[in-house]
Amino acid sequence: MHLCNIFVLAVLSVRSVSAFSSVVSTDVPITSNAPAEMSDVPRPTRVRRDLSTGVSVTTSVALVFAPANPTDAPLRTLKYKPAETRVITNGERLAQGLPPRKPTLRRVRGYGSHRRQAAAAQPSSTPCVLRGRIQVTGTEKGGFVSRMANPYGEYRLAQDPADALSVVLRRSCNPADDAPFEIEATNGLENLPLFGGFVGVASSSDDLIKGSRNYVYLSGTGSVPSGPAQNAPNGFTAATRYPRDVESFVWTSSLAAADGTLALTMGWVNTDGSAAQGPQLVYHAPEDAFALVGDAEAFSQAYGPSPSVAFTFVPDAAL
Repeated sequence: MHLCNIFVLAVLSVRSVSAFSSVVSTDVPITSNAPAEMSDVPRPTRVRRDLSTGVSVTTSVALVFAPANPTDAPLRTLKYKPAETRVITNGERLAQGLPPRKPTLRRVRGYGSHRRQAAAAQPSSTPCVLRGRIQVTGTEKGGFVSRMANPYGEYRLAQDPADALSVVLRRSCNPADDAPFEIEATNGLENLPLFGGFVGVASSSDDLIKGSRNYVYLSGTGSVPSGPAQNAPNGFTAATRYPRDVESFVWTSSLAAADGTLALTMGWVNTDGSAAQGPQLVYHAPEDAFALVGDAEAFSQAYGPSPSVAFTFVPDAAL
């Protein structure tokens, strides 16, 4: 009887240890003070302790960021202006391995004989109106602002110059005039003639300031008088029916380089009428869209890594 009782107690002890092991082997976060209501906060690294060996195994958990566009909005199909039919430039032909085009020749009658002469370049009657595309640097592969938008009406990144948004800059003829101007998009979203910005749907206000994750997505827009954002047509509203505030007089540029290129800068006017301080253009890869933000670090922490980018206007003649 004494030996039997010892055997029963040993069995019960083993079962108790097994039950305890199943309880303490659950995942335990390293950090215990994480906010309870922040879906955009990265999930903590977790540690699993293997009780059979006493070794702690660290497993990484995928970072989760807040969506910058609504995930439950019924989306309408966006319409576009016809793609422009144009002869590709010699620069594009060389990039594709093609020989340059021969000069266009015309016959000139004079002195009873025919002479052949290359067509002379005609000076523009509006020298302050510039036509070209917007080149993007800062992303992994670079590219251009695309003529196509993502499903939410926000212009995307294109690799092929043939897919780029064709734009017209109507800037002041006076080089000393740094007043913001509008950029016209000639082959982008239908009925949205300008390349401007609208306040992101997850922004808490129309202001871009340091420490805030507010953002402005770039899209086709209507024209809005220079000043704080106002409710106006834009690509996001066309896709989702959600009204958004818009600014269109947001662009300034550097003096033209020798090849005619211009560095473009995008600004923003906050609700109190003051200019946003140091806003940055970023490429938000999860949405394949460009955004203007007041704090790039705060935006990236909330919505995912978004590298800063630079826009350069490249005239058609330089492509």
